[in-house]
Amino acid sequence: MIKSAQLHDDRAPSAQLRPPRPVATTPRTTPRITGTNCRPDEPAHGATKAALHALGQSLAVALAPHGIAVTSVAPGFVATERQTGKLSGPEGERLRAESPFGRVGTPEEVAATVHFLASPAAAWASETIVDLNGASHLRI
Repeated sequence: MIKSAQLHDDRAPSAQLRPPRPVATTPRTTPRITGTNCRPDEPAHGATKAALHALGQSLAVALAPHGIAVTSVAPGFVATERQTGKLSGPEGERLRAESPFGRVGTPEEVAATVHFLASPAAAWASETIVDLNGASHLRI
């Protein structure tokens, strides 16, 4: 446990001038829990994803006094080698149609976001969850 004296030392003016050390987390796939992607037959799936988001946000608050920024990335469906079968089969058309862009995300798009979030320029985004889903959850 961190004692208040330790926190007080880290909050000294010199510590405040240090650029934050950002951390971007992508615990596998952590899609935002919404009505469009809940799995009623797999309640543990949704509970686990919600727990990961809560953990990231709690860590962001706890680590901020130490100059550490924490954000989470919640990618939607991403075209990886593992998903090639789904995308080339009958399910592929449905997956692409979920986004108004008519496609799924790419690993490069996820990597570019994580790269930015791991930079000092993204420190103020600490405690956020970045949804990378191509507006697929905005269907009417």
